[in-house]
Amino acid sequence: MKPASNNKKDRKNKIRRILLGLGLGSMAGYIASAIAGSAGSECLILCNQAVAIPYFAVIGFLVAWR
Repeated sequence: MKPASNNKKDRKNKIRRILLGLGLGSMAGYIASAIAGSAGSECLILCNQAVAIPYFAVIGFLVAWR
């Protein structure tokens, strides 16, 4: 039988992708919130950084999980 090292490699790659998705999503949320706030938008999701950053982090997580 083959060793299960391939499963460990796949798991590490998936964890890296998820962390990258969370990080990039958070940065996108911060940038979108900064741009929307300075543009005078009144969207409740984008203008509030406390909402935008976790919201986009979850979106990044879901995209990375795929």
